[in-house]
Amino acid sequence: MAAEESKFSGMNVEIKTPSDLKRKDIIMWQEGDDVKLIEVSVVTKSKPGKHGSAKYNIQGVNLANSKNFEFTEGAKSNLHICTFQKNPCMLVSINHDMDEFIVFNEATFENATFSVKMIPAEALEKIEKVKEASPDAEIKFNLVDTPYLVNVTDMIVNL
Repeated sequence: MAAEESKFSGMNVEIKTPSDLKRKDIIMWQEGDDVKLIEVSVVTKSKPGKHGSAKYNIQGVNLANSKNFEFTEGAKSNLHICTFQKNPCMLVSINHDMDEFIVFNEATFENATFSVKMIPAEALEKIEKVKEASPDAEIKFNLVDTPYLVNVTDMIVNL
């Protein structure tokens, strides 16, 4: 049970069949120990074959590396669809020498430390520009923290 909880931490997961998929759904795709989070861009259905089951071709983008990803699933397959939990956070510090990105989680009232390498370059660049221009600025954002992806969204700066 603990492994399942940590596998899905930071995400709400529901099961859908390929026919229920919508554009922008996020699929948790597992190949052995490797897990990919795929944002769906296109779903196409093939005609039923001689054994009577249609197939779905699913195309999307791997959120961890922004590369295209494509796979085919049967019509009755179950897919894990994720919705990310966003935690309101405030930046405490960034230390490249110690590889630390420290935030204060406003929901749990605890500090959390992440590797700077886990933070998307675009978000890190925005935060560092604000800190450089206004060192005393309070930077708040929503943090998505899953075992497979960390992201910063909805940034607000209070000068």
